[in-house]
Amino acid sequence: MVGFEVLERLYGKKFDIRFCAIDEIDGVLAFIDTYWKKGHVLTRSKKLLDWQHLDTLRDRYNFVLAAERTTGEIYGIYGFILSSSMDNEIAHPVCWGAIWQTRPDAPKGLGLYLKLSVDRKVDAGYFGSVRLNENAVRAISSSGWTVYGLSHFYMLNNGRKKFRLASFAKGCTLNTDFEKQAADPGGIEKRLNKICNREDFCGRHSYDKWIPAYKSKKYYLERYAKHPVYKYDFYEVAGTSGEAEACIILRVCGTESGRAISIVDYIGKGSELKGTYGAFQELLHGEDAEYISFYEYGLDADGLRSAGFNNVDGSGMVIPLYFEPFEQKNVDLNFYLYRAQEKEAYDTDERLMVFRGDGDADRPNLI
Repeated sequence: MVGFEVLERLYGKKFDIRFCAIDEIDGVLAFIDTYWKKGHVLTRSKKLLDWQHLDTLRDRYNFVLAAERTTGEIYGIYGFILSSSMDNEIAHPVCWGAIWQTRPDAPKGLGLYLKLSVDRKVDAGYFGSVRLNENAVRAISSSGWTVYGLSHFYMLNNGRKKFRLASFAKGCTLNTDFEKQAADPGGIEKRLNKICNREDFCGRHSYDKWIPAYKSKKYYLERYAKHPVYKYDFYEVAGTSGEAEACIILRVCGTESGRAISIVDYIGKGSELKGTYGAFQELLHGEDAEYISFYEYGLDADGLRSAGFNNVDGSGMVIPLYFEPFEQKNVDLNFYLYRAQEKEAYDTDERLMVFRGDGDADRPNLI
């Protein structure tokens, strides 16, 4: 593994590693259009760009640039999302990596130098990224950090006989035994109560203890309830006593052919889901959705299965992730996350939980 000091000696004199000033954003967008993806949504929607990357507190855009010192040309960019941009009172925010790209003619190792510089320049308690491409996986793994995979769970609408979005692999036979067990949870029957006002969400709940250090109640509201494009809904898992035990954040997505529900974030440990099969089926029927898709890492898998969720892996099911444009295929989501001080995977006293809504894995592609 090549360390920061070595890369600093190689490239520190030639390249200026700096945050993107407000008046430099046009150069960054041109770089994205040329070297990342032509017509990328951030180059077409200033509203989305500003919501995700404009840092008014620090008067900058949250990109770190590698600019050649003599010409000023940009040779690399690293875009990031700070959870504290949603709530500046978060003391130990996470820095989620987004677009990370160097030019084809950039010297070897400049991309890693850029990433290691971000770790030193950005004031964050955690660093990570969700949905890494192959180049990023190689760079992160070679640097000694672990890349994990999100588990992909799903639940089908039991009232449907035909599916247009989801599909079955050839020779696949549905195993409904686990759903039958979930439908009869031994007298435990829980509800999903939609949260219709922020005061109800901001009150004290037993699930508050599961909010990670880099998030807050305000974070969830700013990230989801105030999203400039997507409409997210908040649901509480209500126990038999009526007390809210967990919180689910989801959105409905789809095409002209059909609709699906994507759970993008969760506050709880997962075991609270036992007894919710009927409530989820009611939600599926009410939204006329084919299935619920749930990418997660760190929840109680037994809790998800007891609610009627099944793992896509090994099921023979195709549960699409992408709708902009629609792609009828399974997609694996990976991530890494480590604490800033130790540069280790995670503190052993904390429980690692990651969801699709973290980072920019649930971002519009078409506007």
